[in-house]
Amino acid sequence: MKAIDHHALYNNAPLYDLMNAKITEQDLPFYMDAINSYGDPILELACGTGRLTIPIYEKGHDITGIDISEAMVNHGLSKTKTIDLRVGDIRQFKLERKFSLILLPFNSICHLHDHESIFSCLESIKAHLKPEGRCIIDVFNPSLEHLTRAKEMITPIGNYQLNGSQIQISETNRYNTAEQINYIKWQYTIDGVKSMVDLNMRMFFPQELDNYLKCAGFEIEQKYGNFDRSEFNTHSEKQLLIVKK
Repeated sequence: MKAIDHHALYNNAPLYDLMNAKITEQDLPFYMDAINSYGDPILELACGTGRLTIPIYEKGHDITGIDISEAMVNHGLSKTKTIDLRVGDIRQFKLERKFSLILLPFNSICHLHDHESIFSCLESIKAHLKPEGRCIIDVFNPSLEHLTRAKEMITPIGNYQLNGSQIQISETNRYNTAEQINYIKWQYTIDGVKSMVDLNMRMFFPQELDNYLKCAGFEIEQKYGNFDRSEFNTHSEKQLLIVKK
């Protein structure tokens, strides 16, 4: 298996939290509804700083989170020391129990670039699901317009303030059709000083993702186009799947 692409952003946990705060308003209610339906215990894969894990835990649920970034996990533990956050590889994890619900949120599967990594992750999920358990996967519905932008085209991401510093982030991308990897470069300008980091994301087209899941032994129970439970279609922003083994 290839090493998981470890974006430099994931070592800057406070900036990651700042950039993604508004996402929680969109996805957390959806996951809370799922938890009410399927129950505890819950496992979140690629949990980061606990953006979802911590509010779920604070609502009284039994949840474990794993992430490959020690910096992210440590930042999460600094917020809530009693929560079960662990450093681990989502492709190959062995925990001491099985779960009623496993979450693979926020495009995290896009960090798995090769077939072996993808199937290894799905097999690990299957091994940790209870017989009636569910897994929820949230991933982009690839936009050809976005992927085929000119590589010189600079797209603003946002402006942020952190610890008294002004941070501007923009991106360029180059999509490799053979690999199905979008090679993204993020340009950070922090108080006028520029730096560049890479964020390489594997794209999963709808039928391809469905077939990965079916080949791994999962049954797709629901497929939505967004957190409002709209029906998935060609214009959907997301592929939001609820699967069982």
